[in-house]
Amino acid sequence: MGVGLILIGVVCFAHANQMDDVVQALILEASEESLEDVESTLLKLGSVAVDSLIRLLASDDSALRMTAVRVLGSMDHSIDEKLFQVLRDDRWRVRVAVVSALAHHQSDRVVIQLLAKLQDAHPAVRAAAARALGRLGNVAAVDSLILVLQDEKRIVRKSAAKALGKIKDSRAIGPLIEILQEGGVVQWESMRALAHIGQPAVQPLSAIVADGTRSNFFRQIAAKALREIALLENEPSVVTSVHALGVGLRDSDAGVRQASADALVIIGKPAADVLRTALLNDPDPEVRAEAATIFGRSGSARAWYAEAVDMLILALVDQEESVRAAAQAALIRIHVIAHGQLVVALKDKNPIRRMGVSTVLGAIGHRGSIQPLETLLKVESDPAVRTSIESALALLRTKPSAKMPSRPSPATLKGSRTSGF
Repeated sequence: MGVGLILIGVVCFAHANQMDDVVQALILEASEESLEDVESTLLKLGSVAVDSLIRLLASDDSALRMTAVRVLGSMDHSIDEKLFQVLRDDRWRVRVAVVSALAHHQSDRVVIQLLAKLQDAHPAVRAAAARALGRLGNVAAVDSLILVLQDEKRIVRKSAAKALGKIKDSRAIGPLIEILQEGGVVQWESMRALAHIGQPAVQPLSAIVADGTRSNFFRQIAAKALREIALLENEPSVVTSVHALGVGLRDSDAGVRQASADALVIIGKPAADVLRTALLNDPDPEVRAEAATIFGRSGSARAWYAEAVDMLILALVDQEESVRAAAQAALIRIHVIAHGQLVVALKDKNPIRRMGVSTVLGAIGHRGSIQPLETLLKVESDPAVRTSIESALALLRTKPSAKMPSRPSPATLKGSRTSGF
């Protein structure tokens, strides 16, 4: 006989004053595998078991409390009035448990009760109420949750930010941006909330990144938030932020530059024009080198776009060694898509570029590069280029035979969500 049938039989013969002991004993004695059957049967019993389950919300045993929460939360609205009464219990753990159960009951009356609990004397109850309102996703809670972002307790502010992210109402954007400056878990939840709200948050965050009057820390966090939006949604959602992030890439603060670079990596191809300008025309070699690095990270992790290779090959003749080195490193990183264009570039008229391309092909290490390098060596007249070709061939000939790696499929690339580090 199944656990459910046994429980029904026991409960049917139990007196009211025995019900609590019966329900408690069956929950505690249930194995992990049979607990689901016990919960299912309690749910079917409905009103017969409600009072016992409500009393279990006050149990010191967390397993009993959580089982009661799950079952009560799965019941219909006929039990709401009883749960509302228990919301006034003197014990904060009981109030938290009731709030958690009500989080599964979608109704205007439930929302009103939960909104009142945002003012509860205990922070754990206020935080639980915020989480419950977020789960319900009712826009009627937005204004109250915004006010709770100023709560004196961090756990409450964090829960309110997370709830606003789940509701995704644009009214929360400004308040969430302001508490980004707090740091810690509140900052993280605010950033994630803005990411969930998505595109409506892009413009105000972009304005902060590009605003030199804002603190370095605030601009850095705004750029990180834009990165989170791009990660959670997709590149088009943050295309309008590209110009501001390009400004951030040139910022005097290293943290702002790095955060802007990280966001541009995730945005990928839509940022190509801004990165091209930075790589080839910016007067600051640090910016040019960073742009080269971003091209490499973006190409290998997300877009695999050939434009990146073209720009990096052009940058191999940069007047600064640090920029040339960054371009070489980027090309090595995205070697799967770079190899064919690099072989073509061996015929470039600029000897410095031919030398850089030879060095990169040697570092990539695919033996398919040997033949084009040997062909070039036969006609190359520049001593420095010849030395570079010979060094590359020496590296290639010491490597075991290997096929060129296959280019990843578009479906695989579309699913990639890492920065490549």
